[in-house]
Amino acid sequence: MTADLSALIARLEAADIDQAFWSRCDRSGGPDACWPWGGYRNDRGYGVLRPAKKRAVRAHRLAYAIAYGGVDADKLVCHSCDNPSCCNPRHLWLGSYADNNRDRQSKGRSKSTFGSNYSGPRPVRERHGSAKLTESAVNEIRSSDLSGAALARKFGVHEGTISRVRLGQTWTANPLPPKKSTLRAKQGEKT
Repeated sequence: MTADLSALIARLEAADIDQAFWSRCDRSGGPDACWPWGGYRNDRGYGVLRPAKKRAVRAHRLAYAIAYGGVDADKLVCHSCDNPSCCNPRHLWLGSYADNNRDRQSKGRSKSTFGSNYSGPRPVRERHGSAKLTESAVNEIRSSDLSGAALARKFGVHEGTISRVRLGQTWTANPLPPKKSTLRAKQGEKT
């Protein structure tokens, strides 16, 4: 176990782990549900603690260490639930980088899933590992009168993504056709 985690756990044990750590996790879903971290989350969704000017520790690593007694520095704490903010020890397992990459690839969440050795069906639309939009979001984008900039902010994507969705250049298998006003505008640009 890393020295930072050991020292943090020792301080937490002295300050009552239930109050100091587990009270920051939403455990209302029960023992089998995800327990999302209620504190700060980084831009990738992982819960993060920064104890007293020390090095930052990811919340799920600390949850695993508290529940099972330690984490070697060369191991990752992986999520079986694929929810980066989850701190439920039942959803966490130790693995190497290779284990984590295999898990990600087996679930179709890897950008490199479609290499020369891949033989399964290619995930498309919201099932693709890099998808940021859902089918309902695409339907909303195509039927909305909001500007591309406003929709891009709302859905956390680039304006170009909104434009390509509206023009039918992406999400082509989606049942709604592109918005007619957008097509007219595009045709007007070409003339």
